[in-house]
Amino acid sequence: MLLALAGCSGPAPFVPDSPVVSNPTTERRLLVTSPDTDEGRTLAEVYAGALNAAGIEAAVTDATAEAGLAGAVSSGFADVAPGRTGTLLLGLDAAAEATTADSVLQALREALPQDLAVLAPAAADSHSVLVATAATAEQYDARNLSDLAPSCGKLTLGAPAGFRTSAQGLGGLEAGYDCVPGTFVALADNGAEAVRALIGGSVDVVELPATQPAIPDHGLVVLEDPKTVFAAQQVAPLVNAQVVGQDAADVLNRVSAELGSDDLTDLLRAVSGDARLTPAEAAADWLQGNGFTP
Repeated sequence: MLLALAGCSGPAPFVPDSPVVSNPTTERRLLVTSPDTDEGRTLAEVYAGALNAAGIEAAVTDATAEAGLAGAVSSGFADVAPGRTGTLLLGLDAAAEATTADSVLQALREALPQDLAVLAPAAADSHSVLVATAATAEQYDARNLSDLAPSCGKLTLGAPAGFRTSAQGLGGLEAGYDCVPGTFVALADNGAEAVRALIGGSVDVVELPATQPAIPDHGLVVLEDPKTVFAAQQVAPLVNAQVVGQDAADVLNRVSAELGSDDLTDLLRAVSGDARLTPAEAAADWLQGNGFTP
């Protein structure tokens, strides 16, 4: 059965004034790596599948740590990877302060070494959000992080351990919203464990990716971030500009043009749960549903 995926509207894909890759055509098989996450593995299959369908040979290779993605592509371990713009930027410039989609993308392109390029970003954006149950949001009359500030000291916040020291974690909450949670609980991930902790009541608020399927599936409330403390995390192809030709770049840019946040949420839903598909199966459904394959 095809996944019923509908892309969100978003900014038009970036179209460079001049080519960002060196060659008009790709001369050899491309290797696609990804972060070792459900999102990363599935997007790697989407990229490879789209390239193969266009007659450009590609294969998915081993996943790598997200922090090492740029190094993996630059070193020749792989030629292409689905990256998240905010994380890629911080990996290259730990002091970067950009948080909006446009400023993150501009800073990232300026920070990249000459052999790498970031192609058109998708509308799909898996930036961090703080999430509460509907009951908690109603109890504290909170719809955004500014609303939460007066009650912040009473709350227990759950997030991966790195959130404690990140400038876009507890530090960002305090600087942006004068919000210092009463208790911080370090969780193993910002996925299934975080959702269980929130629904089970052991925490009041958790940090999740905005594309986490549990948010709509459980009627959870995203606390809006009007001051953009949490950086944009648009999905974008990171490529070795010396290896990837313009023919492949055009295919990957087309993927970005079709990939909205709803698509990413649906792909993640498809690869989780009891009846989960493999990343390759979910990617194949998405590619067919969006006209990349017959």
